[in-house]
Amino acid sequence: MTSPLNLSFKHFVQTKPYRLLLQCLALIVSALLVACSEASVKVSESNTEQAFSRAVMRPASVNTDDKFHPGNYMLVRKMGKIDLALFDAAVKNDDFRGVQVRYTWRELEKRKNQYDFSIIEKHLNYLQKHGKRLVIQIQDKSFSKKGKFVPNYLLKDPEYAGGVVKNKPGGFTPKKWNANVRKRLDALYHALGARFNDEPNIEGIVLVESIAGTWHTCKDKFRKNDYTAEAYRDGLIKLMSSAKDSFPNTTVIQYINGLDCAMHYLADIASHANAIGVGLGGPDIHPYNPWLTENAYQYYFKYRGKIPLGAAVQYNDYEFMTDKGVKITTEELLLYGKNTLGLNYIFWEVREPYFSQDVIPAIAKYRNLFQQQ
Repeated sequence: MTSPLNLSFKHFVQTKPYRLLLQCLALIVSALLVACSEASVKVSESNTEQAFSRAVMRPASVNTDDKFHPGNYMLVRKMGKIDLALFDAAVKNDDFRGVQVRYTWRELEKRKNQYDFSIIEKHLNYLQKHGKRLVIQIQDKSFSKKGKFVPNYLLKDPEYAGGVVKNKPGGFTPKKWNANVRKRLDALYHALGARFNDEPNIEGIVLVESIAGTWHTCKDKFRKNDYTAEAYRDGLIKLMSSAKDSFPNTTVIQYINGLDCAMHYLADIASHANAIGVGLGGPDIHPYNPWLTENAYQYYFKYRGKIPLGAAVQYNDYEFMTDKGVKITTEELLLYGKNTLGLNYIFWEVREPYFSQDVIPAIAKYRNLFQQQ
């Protein structure tokens, strides 16, 4: 026999007041959870450094004694002699962790085995004085006929078979599939590592994009330059290992965006990066680019949380359009990079008026974004 109390309760749970009570309880529990979550990550702005270190989850490959300070970094487009005032947009803004600067192989190795790192030291000293970090990109590929970014001896000595190949944008790409050319880059990496790996404010080393840039002439020009996709893949893999050996306690990121004549070999490059703890990234963040999604971004998705990921928003990226012809906002680039691609680092190139009007307000609005990993 069912008691009147049970009947009354069954009737009550079907009423509107009961449903409202459940909704109120759910809201209270949700509010408590949000408050607890915010309290767990809330710190004073004066303690930003400690906040990032504590709240951001390290990729599995990053040891506790490795340098790892994820977040937003400024990217300086200019190379060569740089007025230190160019760094002030990052130096005077707590939302930037530091600056990425591109240094050409040519300026770092004036003559064979004669290295000059004074320009890096100058930039490092200035940024360190202001509590900021430096990310070094070793720029060996050029994008215009005006410049060859490799040392002169590489171009003249027959040992290096010309040293470079002309690429589609009109610049020059070093023959990393040539063992003798690779030995010279290997020597540069080791010299840089001996000087800068132990510097606490050297945050990372970026190796330039994987695509050599002449994919439209695979059958002709590359054959004349002794190129094979297998040799190029193996060359990039060996150079990644060399860079990581040279910088064991510093984040090393290999930019990937393609591999001439054999895009499927990117899988081998990404797999090796994961195996040795080298990060992946690229020169562009583009939410509506199927080519990048199919070829490069798939490896971000596969290895996020395992190795560091870092990508740039460069000059043309500020004018990217959606698949419907609508301009992509800076906020979209930021959120896509962090939340969808899983980036630990975003490098923002200074291009006005976008940098001042869009980038700075966007990263200020989401200044805790990299704390929520």
